[in-house]
Amino acid sequence: MCGIFGLVGDIEDKDFDFIELINLQLGLSLNRGREGFGLFIKNNNKINILKVKEIVNEKKNIKNFNLELNILLNKIVNLEYFGQTRLPTIGNVKLNSNSVPIETENFIGVHNGNIFFENIDYNNLE
Repeated sequence: MCGIFGLVGDIEDKDFDFIELINLQLGLSLNRGREGFGLFIKNNNKINILKVKEIVNEKKNIKNFNLELNILLNKIVNLEYFGQTRLPTIGNVKLNSNSVPIETENFIGVHNGNIFFENIDYNNLE
């Protein structure tokens, strides 16, 4: 099972440290999977996706991730985010189609498990 975390809502404290909260949630989620992780961020109605497409190493990956995160969260007005850490599953994590969060033409989301789009009988979905 992958690690999934997020936040939707208002925090009135304008000095609240979102990077610290995201890192806390990420750190707790890494126990649920280290084969890549991703974060969907909606800040000031702008959507950004950050992805690490390799085995997560706190010192290397997280440092670079936090640099990107700091740039994105420079001026927070309204923040929503969700993230996912990935357990080893079918498919190479370095491929965009296997990285998290998943992105399609119409959706961005997280999931727990493997999704197969081949040979789906769309008339018999339960």
